[in-house]
Amino acid sequence: MNLNERIDELYAQTKAGNLPREHRFLAIEALTDEYVAATGKRPEREQLDRLATLCLYEEVTDDTPWKTRNTERPIHSERQRRTIEDNEAGSKALDYR
Repeated sequence: MNLNERIDELYAQTKAGNLPREHRFLAIEALTDEYVAATGKRPEREQLDRLATLCLYEEVTDDTPWKTRNTERPIHSERQRRTIEDNEAGSKALDYR
């Protein structure tokens, strides 16, 4: 099984609720250490990005509309960020007709 398939498996376990945060962090660290030991190099940037997103799974998948108001430092997906920017006052050019 290659690294991408192993990351996919971690995602599947996380989505199914079988890999709580503490165990997920340990699994990610073990997987990364195993990969470095086997290949002698770090995972590719895209793979590290997926692992980082997996670390923040609960924050990234929180789609409640009040996340920005109820969380001190909310993390938004690209879609959430676009929606916020589209609805923020001052984010659009004013039409003075």
